[in-house]
Amino acid sequence: MGAKKTRVIACANQKGGVGKTTTATHLAIGLHRSGCRTRLLDMDPQENAILCLSQDLQEESDKQRIPGWKCYRAAEGLEILKPETAPTTSSLHRACTEGDAIDYVIIDCPPSLEKGTGQALEAAHFILIPLQCEFLAMQGLAQILTRVNGLAGDPVVYVLPVMLESEKHIHQEVLEELRAHLPGKVCETWIPRDPFLSEASSYGVSLFTHGPRAVGAQAYAKLVREVCHGWT
Repeated sequence: MGAKKTRVIACANQKGGVGKTTTATHLAIGLHRSGCRTRLLDMDPQENAILCLSQDLQEESDKQRIPGWKCYRAAEGLEILKPETAPTTSSLHRACTEGDAIDYVIIDCPPSLEKGTGQALEAAHFILIPLQCEFLAMQGLAQILTRVNGLAGDPVVYVLPVMLESEKHIHQEVLEELRAHLPGKVCETWIPRDPFLSEASSYGVSLFTHGPRAVGAQAYAKLVREVCHGWT
């Protein structure tokens, strides 16, 4: 039997503040905690993924580094790579493939569709788009879907509804519209609005550590199971 292929998941949305980094970090940590060999690439110049997991973050020694990238270990033990300069396509390829055998690479993309995000999308097998259930967000979704349709690698796209308030009729209406117009491309999991998510980030830890029983933690745990068992 051949070696298991590394699956690269780019978490992307050109709009900021939509839970992109929160999703990337919790998906990476959740996969890591479930026993999958996982690497998180923080390609956002604001370094939000690193800031969200800053508690006890340790930089690895030079011998353990991949050329062009700084390597850290988060409190949960997750490997995090940050580019030292604007990464090239070959540099990104190294970050996704070099080192010990890896099951998943999660890329936290910049909040744009420019060069860095474009490279990540080209490298990805799956593209995960966190989306607020608001009608204005649907217009931005159309833009990123148009961008993805032109990719040579033909990655699989999934839309993840986030910050959803189930009691709000408009949120349910948008969710139903998404599933009707994008059959098979909307995650079964949706992430509820949970103030503990931002609180955990302010402490530099994941919600799996800060509040494992919170609804947000349970939702991201469900997303991890969906990725592990349904994304092939």
